[in-house]
Amino acid sequence: MTFPDENQINADGIALEIRELVDLLNDALAVTKFRTKKGEEVSPDQLQSAFSDADGRTCQVRDTLTAKPEVPEEHIEILENHLRTLLKECIPQGGVGSGYFGYSDIWIGRQDRDVGAYESRLCVDGYRTSAINCVSAPSFFSKTLVYAAGRIGAEATAHILLDWMNGKPRNFKVSAVLSGVQIEDSVRLANGISLYNLPYSSENFPNSIPEMTPGVKGGLLGKTVIEIPGSTTPSLFKPTFTNDRHTDTVQSSVALGDASLQDVTVSLSLVSNHRVDCAALWADSCESTAFSNAFFDHFQLVLLEPRRRLDWRRVKAIHDVGTGIIKQNEPDPPDWKPNLVAKDVERAWNLLPQLIGRRNRDERFKIAVERWMEAVSHDTRSLDRLIDLRIALEALYIDSDQGELSFRLALTAARHLGASLDERRAIQRSLRDFYSLSSRAVHGTAISQLKETDVAVIEQATKLCRDGILRIVETNDRPNWNDLLLS
Repeated sequence: MTFPDENQINADGIALEIRELVDLLNDALAVTKFRTKKGEEVSPDQLQSAFSDADGRTCQVRDTLTAKPEVPEEHIEILENHLRTLLKECIPQGGVGSGYFGYSDIWIGRQDRDVGAYESRLCVDGYRTSAINCVSAPSFFSKTLVYAAGRIGAEATAHILLDWMNGKPRNFKVSAVLSGVQIEDSVRLANGISLYNLPYSSENFPNSIPEMTPGVKGGLLGKTVIEIPGSTTPSLFKPTFTNDRHTDTVQSSVALGDASLQDVTVSLSLVSNHRVDCAALWADSCESTAFSNAFFDHFQLVLLEPRRRLDWRRVKAIHDVGTGIIKQNEPDPPDWKPNLVAKDVERAWNLLPQLIGRRNRDERFKIAVERWMEAVSHDTRSLDRLIDLRIALEALYIDSDQGELSFRLALTAARHLGASLDERRAIQRSLRDFYSLSSRAVHGTAISQLKETDVAVIEQATKLCRDGILRIVETNDRPNWNDLLLS
């Protein structure tokens, strides 16, 4: 790794001080012992190999990553004095907070928990991912630097610190496990957002995934994940205090921009014609992970309710207790296929701006989308599905209560979606059949008495409602239905 030339940074000799920091860290590493939670001593080489994910996610690797440094006090003192000079612009002199510097970090958890000054950028199902402000003493951070140097090397550690000193944001990634959908191949979208499938062996899970129980781990095998980059700023700052509490506000940004994770799952649901949800969340602090106090304790896997969402496609797996690895022990059924390919994911991504804009300014369209999402979350034979779907169709295609609703709804949808007379007749017939079925159900017909032909009617109506929503979004036009019928 190369460092910027001293003359290219500033005239105060920061590069020289960074080079000195590398030497001090290497001196500290030479006399530091790293011990795991089990009390076993590991070398920096072993720790770096485990941290780099070179050996897979075995029990031994996980144990190695619990190792913490035992740094001789004289080396902590030498590093602390050096940091006080290096970070002097971030350390108040005198008053409350004297001797401490501030830094930003990422927190993920319940929205109702107070974590101090923050800006929340991603919220889903009652959980938020937030940028938070923190303070640290140079003595504590000295030990943290040795910890990071043991994981990624002294030069890499010093280089990251230099980047933060020069104003570079702290990067992070939020990953959401999706239920109800699986992609064929990995897809990379704009702004570094990507979707990929987790492997069918936990040994090959990315190191950013926190520890979890074997049951949850098995539920994640093969699941699709959306990974969203973000950053917090400033990385380092001089803290200010009010009533003994540091009150600095740090900012964060995520690659989704104004969209939310819920917007993404709605768009994926529409494209796949299947309910898509976030089943679990975790955060990866990227290069900052090396600085965390306990690699697997820094972030937890957040399971969103209901937990059954992880069971969308059950995977029969075996658990090797010795290694802690869980693998799928059966191939995919021969008739199973992923329900989204790359072009479908890209279509869902391109829908987002118009979908969000239309939903924000058109209340009836918003109701239609929300009720369609509720409808596809229920079993086809559920009364709730019939009711939600009927409300969605009426919100989408009926602007007033004038005239016979079923006739007007079916005729409007047929005119909107059908490309030919035969198609329009078929759509009109399907929706009138659905309306008749939903009326019978609402007025007391037992759902258990539904025939297979009734189920087909419900499925077709579900698809037609979804097609209508997509047509409005992709054409950016929700016509005046009277004008459409008269045209």
